[in-house]
Amino acid sequence: MYSIVVENIYMLVIVTLISVLQNAFFALKVEKECRSVNSNPAAFERVSCA
Repeated sequence: MYSIVVENIYMLVIVTLISVLQNAFFALKVEKECRSVNSNPAAFERVSCA
């Protein structure tokens, strides 16, 4: 039973790390697209671009 709990914890950690990487990649992609549209956007424009 202990090994099943440990396996579930490892699976949770792996899924969490994948989610973090996806979020970071998406944030970088959105930031890059916003920069290419406007060189110095206002805060509202950055939010609306996202």
